[in-house]
Parts: sequence; C-alpha cells; structure tokens
Amino acid sequence: MDIALRLWASAVTATPTTILQSSVTFFLRTFNAFASSLYLLTPFIRGTNDTFHRTELLKDEFLTVPVRHITTVLKQQKTLYKAYGVIEQQVRNYGQIARTYSKINKSRIKRGIELQLIEQGSQIPKELHAAKKKSEAEAGKWDVVTMTF
Repeated sequence: MDIALRLWASAVTATPTTILQSSVTFFLRTFNAFASSLYLLTPFIRGTNDTFHRTELLKDEFLTVPVRHITTVLKQQKTLYKAYGVIEQQVRNYGQIARTYSKINKSRIKRGIELQLIEQGSQIPKELHAAKKKSEAEAGKWDVVTMTF
C-alpha cells in the first residue's frame, strides 16, 4: 500500500517536463544497451566473416594507426600475416620515411579481441602470433645489421 501511495504521489507531482526527461533517459539507456550488445554479437550475425575478426585484431595491436589505414592494408595484402608485417614496419619506421598514414592523437582502448577469438576456437590468433614472431625476428636482424655498419 505504501508503494502504491508513493507512486500516486510522484505521478501527481510530476510535470510534463520531468516525465519527458525520464522517458528520454530510459530510451537512451535502453538504446545504448541494445547497441552495445548488438556490436558484441556482430561477429555471430555476420557468420564466419574472418575479415572483420582480422581487422579487429589489427585494431587491438596497432592502437595509434587509423582504422581506415588498417582496413586498406588488409584489403591490399589479403592476409593478416602480410598486413601485420606491413603495418608493423610502417609503425617502426614512422618518423624515418615518408608517411603513408598519420597517427591518431588519442589511441584506442585495447578490447581483448584476441582472447575472445581464442575462446571461440578461431585460428586467426595463431596467424597473428606467427606474424608477430616473424616481425620480431626481422626487427632483431635489422638491429644487428645496423650495429655492424
């Protein structure tokens, strides 16, 4: 009875403005929750769209590289392995040669896509690890070569 009385009292004292504000707030919260859950479900909705997963992995690896550049390189190179090598070399030599992209001012937040893909049983993180291993080996060789001259 006490709850019903409070609801009636709040309904009587509510103005159209406060009702509208609370309705808009409720709508925005509901929409934001729906949009974020839809984004998380995107890989499942798209099915086996590996390009989406590869792009997300590269976005997590290169936080200061614009997404447009990542997608362009991935389309050109056609594999995560090759695209990782190209982007990693561009990041390593960013200040030394002509730039193919401009770093973004505020880096993205790493979202842990790699762990999600591992949990799903995807093979894409293995391709990423192979690319990292090769890039580290090349970076090590480059350091040795520059030190000998």
